[in-house]
Formats: sequence, structure tokens, C-alpha cells
Amino acid sequence: MVVKLNRVVPFGLLTLLGLMHISWMVFRWGPPNLQPFLAGLLYVPAFLIAAGYAVRTARQVQSTRESVAWVCISIGLLAFGLAEVIFTYLQVVRQVDPFPSLADVLFLLFPPLVGAALLLFPRPHLSRAGWLRLGLDVGIMTAAAGVFSWRFLLADLVVDYRAQPLTGSIALAYPISDLLLLCLLLLLLARHQHLPRQVTVLMALALTSFVVADTGFAALTVKQAYVSGSIIDLFWGLGGLLFGMAAILRGNNTRVTISEPALNWTVLTAGPYLAVAATAILLLNTVMDGTGDFTVRGVLWSTMLVATLVMVRQAVAFAENAALTRDLHRATQHLESRVAARTAELHTANMELHAFSLDLEEKVQARTAELELSRAHLAHQAHHDALTSLPNRVLFSDRLGQAVTAAARYNRKLAVLYLDLDGFKQINDTCGHEAGDEVLRVTARRLQEATRPSDTVARLGGDEFIVLLTEVGEVFDVASVARRILDSVSKDIVLDAQTVRVTTSIGIALYPETALDAAPLHKQADAAMYRAKHGGKNTICYFAPEMNSVIQVRADLVAGLRSALANQELYVVYQPLFASSTRELASLEALLRWSSPSLDEVSPGEFIPIAEDSGQIIELGAWVLNEVCRQQAVWQRQGLAPTRVAINVSPLQFARPGFVEDLRHLLGRHGLDGRWLELELTERIMLNDLASIAHKMRELRALGVGISIDDFGAGNTALSYFFQLPITTVKIDRSLIQGLGQAHGSDRVVQAIVALAHSLDLKVVAEGIETWAQMTSVTDLGCERVQGYLLARPEQADVVQARLSAKSSARELLVVR
Repeated sequence: MVVKLNRVVPFGLLTLLGLMHISWMVFRWGPPNLQPFLAGLLYVPAFLIAAGYAVRTARQVQSTRESVAWVCISIGLLAFGLAEVIFTYLQVVRQVDPFPSLADVLFLLFPPLVGAALLLFPRPHLSRAGWLRLGLDVGIMTAAAGVFSWRFLLADLVVDYRAQPLTGSIALAYPISDLLLLCLLLLLLARHQHLPRQVTVLMALALTSFVVADTGFAALTVKQAYVSGSIIDLFWGLGGLLFGMAAILRGNNTRVTISEPALNWTVLTAGPYLAVAATAILLLNTVMDGTGDFTVRGVLWSTMLVATLVMVRQAVAFAENAALTRDLHRATQHLESRVAARTAELHTANMELHAFSLDLEEKVQARTAELELSRAHLAHQAHHDALTSLPNRVLFSDRLGQAVTAAARYNRKLAVLYLDLDGFKQINDTCGHEAGDEVLRVTARRLQEATRPSDTVARLGGDEFIVLLTEVGEVFDVASVARRILDSVSKDIVLDAQTVRVTTSIGIALYPETALDAAPLHKQADAAMYRAKHGGKNTICYFAPEMNSVIQVRADLVAGLRSALANQELYVVYQPLFASSTRELASLEALLRWSSPSLDEVSPGEFIPIAEDSGQIIELGAWVLNEVCRQQAVWQRQGLAPTRVAINVSPLQFARPGFVEDLRHLLGRHGLDGRWLELELTERIMLNDLASIAHKMRELRALGVGISIDDFGAGNTALSYFFQLPITTVKIDRSLIQGLGQAHGSDRVVQAIVALAHSLDLKVVAEGIETWAQMTSVTDLGCERVQGYLLARPEQADVVQARLSAKSSARELLVVR
């Protein structure tokens, strides 16, 4: 902010002075008696302020030469401003002709001072040949400008002031100084500078303004037409302002930088030839116009000078090219001779070494081969997984440690991806361990195909894999690899006569963003994987510091859940389902709850996934089935109206051999008819052996047990499954119900599901009803039963008993009537 103010305020001041000068030139404001003073002195403040900023810049720059250069510019600007004051004093106050006078001496001090400054500015080193080429190029273009100056200005000055040697010398000094300024301008634009490019361009524009003003002054003076306040005065003022702006810019950026020439190589190359062509055309025009011999001779000799300089420039270029060619030829010959000699030496040494190595190899090769084979075999067994041949935990830890050390040394990034297969335990339990082993081998191959050869894919045990990505560019690259792994792993796997499919949850830790050592990276990736698994599985999760507390909470849940059954901390609640048309109680859904003394009420969304991961869901599911059957029997013995109760069954529990037989014994033990029981299964169960599932479902239907598909519409079930499975009920997922009347197309999707279910003679339940608008919509769409917090929340068994008692009383009353 301070740097911007240091630049904006001075720039604004200089710009204001320039605008004041322009406005006076246009409107001639001010008292009439001050008009002569304003005409001569209005732009003098610009020179004084610019000189002040040049002095300030001289104190700020680091180079002594550049500091002296800015001092020269400051003195030149002060001299010019003082000269204008003297010029105005002589003309207005003394009312004498100010030309020639002391003012001219000060005016003419400006070009050499500025020229000295430009030569003093530090610049990159050039060879003598480079300086000669640059000098000739600038000299040619300056000489060409001199031809035009002679033709249109100098010749007339010489003739007019022939009788006044002193006055004529001073008059000639102005256009000659203009040629000097032009030469310096070309030098400034044609060479590299230790200055910012903006500063160089501003100084070039300032010199151009002075050249224009001086040339105009000389031309008007010859015609005796110059008066103070002429339009050319604007160019002197503009030149002073531009020098001031250049000094401000340099003062705010004092770093030593090398800027490119403002005139590119093409301009420098074509400039001399264009200059010759222009002077030749001018000479032809001068001769044809019949101009005086004096002028013609000057143009002729000047044109010849330009042509001679061009020929010298070409000769220098040819000589330099020839020297370079000779040097290159000599260097090439010398290099070739050295290479040939060194090659011969190497060939001789190589032949001797080859003969020695052959003899040595014959003696060592046999023994070495045996030892290497044995060692490699032992090393591979010690550091690789026997099933997948991937690196094991030991080898992976070693590689991760080395990778972290290398990343710290060379400032690189790396990533650790912790993978856990979703649904692998179910495949093991339903298809056998041989099928599970084949799934692990296929997954290992897919992981290697999805990563680079430089990366490490390892198996930690069970269904857990880990991947080390080295030399990672950005987080986007890690995400791309993780997404590629997700897509590859989730493809179907053909096992003999059936097809299975697994997905994976991936946790990612990054070095150095999340940890600086191998062990924390491993632990963080593991924590992120568990978050991914609980976030819906088949997804990616990056480690965040708050996951450390999540890890502890999960550990507490796992430990507490092991003893929850034995400590009688689990209980069942029931959520009523109602007939959509009459709002009467139609059925119940049993829901498992956990009240822990140390953890308080634990949400099912937290402990059910843990139970599924650990396999404890089988034990919990069996307990819920027994508890619901027991409670049903109690209610029926009390004479309450029988009501069907739905129970959620895990795919892992349903896939167990003997599930149907266990349920048959359970119904018999409690004396319960199977028609008062309904099992809710998710769409995931259909991803496994469909024939086996259909067989179990038919056995359950034979017992009278209903089969309901829960959360329908949230997964990717093929509709063809409905024609193969003996399903009785479809529960539409709450996400579709929530979208009724809001999400585009939700109403049509629900309507299509209802129509499909009814065409197959299936009942439809809408779950998650929270508003009366949703209640009206699902009723109009034809859903027979509804469930949601709008109607009733899950209730304890005693509250449900009261509901059932009221229902029984109502039925008895109807019978009496």
C-alpha cells in the first residue's frame, strides 16, 4: 500500500502540472498582464519537480554509476528550467532579444548532461565487435537523420546566419544537439539495460519530446515565427514530466534487472538499409527540385557517408562471421582428434577388462547363481504376501520409511492410501474361502494395474491393502489414482459359475500436509479409511486432524458393543406403520437401540456399521429375532390383536447356512404363526448368489413370513430381480419421498415404482413421511402403508401395547354393533 502511494501521489502531481499547461494553451486563462510570464514559466515547475525526484532516485539506487547518471539528469533538468526563467526574464522584463544569450548556454547544457547519464547507466557487457556493430547501426540511422536535417533545416541556418558567426553557431547547436539526442535515443532503445523496461521507455519518450520541441524551435526561429506559448512548448514540458515519471518508477523499484532492448533485432537489422534508401530518395528529390548547389552538395556528401557506413557495417559482419567459422572449424577438429585418441584408449582397456572378466565370471557365476536364488527366495518369502505375492507389512513399512526420508531431502510429496474391501466377509461366508482368496488375488492385480511401477501396492492382511504413491505432484493426482482404483476394484469378478462384486473404501494421508513420519502417515490413512467406510463405503476420504478423536470414539464403541448383550444394554423399540387411507395401525417395524452406561444412547447409525464390520451383526440379529418373537407371543397371550412386525435382517445374517431352519425353530418355540413376521432386506443382498437367495426366500414364504425390500430406489437393483424373487412388499426410500413436489421427476419415479409393484401384486410402503403434503402425495399415488415421524416415532413395547389394546377394543366394539 505504501509503495502504491509513493508512486501514485508523485505521478498525480506531475500529471496535474501537465494538464494545467495544456489547459492554459487551450483557454489562455489568467490576467492579461501575466500572460507573457505564464507563457514562458508555466512548465518550469515540472522541470524542477522532475529534477527533485531524479535526485531522490540517485540516493536510492545501489549502483554508483547509476546514481551519478541520475544526478546528471537532475542537473540537466535544472539547467533547462533555469534557462527558461532567464529566457522569459530577458524577453518579458528586459524586453531584449533573448537569442543569443546566457539562456542558450544553459539550454545547450541539457543534451550533453543527459548523454553522459545514458552512457553512465550500468549495462551488460558487450564485446568490442558487439559495440562496433551497435555503434555503426546507430551511426547510420543518425547520419540519415542528419541528411534530412541538412536538407530541411541546417542548410537554411548556415545561409541565414552566414554574416553572424556567433549567432549562427548557437542556432546550429540546437539541431546538432537534436542529432546527438537522437543518437542517444537509438542507443538507449537498441541495447540491454540494467533498468526496468518501463523506465527505459519513459526516458526514450522524454528524449523524443525534446527532439520534437528543439526541431520545431529551430524551424520557427529560421522563419522568425517563434513566440513563447507556442504549441512546441508542450513537448518541452512533456519531456520534463516523462523524465520525472521515469525517476519515480526507478525509485520505487531499485532491483538490478536486465531488460530487453525496446528495438528488436528486426528493426536493428532493417534500420540501416531503410536509412540508405531514405537518403537516396531524398537526394533524388533534392536534385530534381532544383535546390541550390550548396544544399545539394551537403545532401550528396551526407548520403555518401551513410552508404559508406553501411558498407563498413557489412564488412564488419562478414569479417566476424568468417572469424566465427574459422574458430568453429578449429574447435571441431581439435575435439574430433581428442575423441579419436580417447576412443582408442578406451577400446584397448575394454578388451583387456573383457578378457579378465570372462575368466572371473566362469568361476563365480555358478556359485553366485545358487546363492542369489536361495537368498532371493528367502527374501521374497520374508517380505511378500504368500497369497498375492504383493509386498507385506514389513516391506511396505521399510519402503514408506525410505520414501519419507527421500521426500524430506528432495522436498517432494507422497501419499498413503489405505484400502479395505466392502462386502468381502460376505463373499467368504457365502461362497467359501477359496472364492475369497481368488477375489483377493484379482484385487491385487487390479491395484497394480491402476498404479505406476514406481508405486508400492502391499497387502496388510485379510481384506486390507495399502498403496504408497511417491513423487506426487498435486492432491488432484492422488484423487485421480484413488478414483481409478475405485473403478477398477468395483468391476465384476467371475468365480467359476457365479459373478461377485466388491467395492473398496479408501483413506488417504498426505506427506507433508498431515504428517512428517511413516508411522503417523500409516495411522492417519487407516483412520481416514474408517471414516470413508462409515461415510457410505465405496468412497474416498482424506485424513483430517479431528479424526484422531473419531478413532478413539470408534474404539470405545467396539469395546462396549462386545459386552452390550451380556450386560442387557440392548433393547427393541417399535415404529408404527399406518394404512394410508384410514390412518389405522397396520403393522410395526422393530428397531434395535443401545443404551450404554458409559456412552449414553448410541445411535444405530454408529454401532450397526461396526457390528457389520466385526461380524457381530449375526449375534445381534439373532437376539432381535428372538426378542420380537417373544414380545409377539406375549401380546397374543394377552388377547391383543395380532399385528405383523417387520425386522431388518443383515445380508451377512441372511446368507448364513441354516438361517431358515433357525427361524422355523424360533417360531415353533414361541408358538407364533409366521404370517405375523416380515423380514426387511436391502437391495445389496441381490448382488450375491441370486439362485440361493431365491431358494431361501421361497422357504420363508412357505412359513408364511413376508419379504420386504427396504430402501428401494437408493441402490442400483435390476428390475428383473422382482420377477425371480418371492417378494411381498416394497419400501420406497425416504430420499425419494423427501423429493416429492420438490426434486424434478421424483413424483414420476415414485408413481412408476408403485405401478410396477402393483402389477406384480406387491404392497407398497412409503417411509420417511414428515409433512402432510408428503402424506397426501403418497396416498394419491397409491401407497397402501405409510411410516414416518409425522405419524409416530419409535415407541417402547408398553406404549405399543396400549396402541394394540385400543385397536382390539375398537374391533370388539365394531363386532358388538
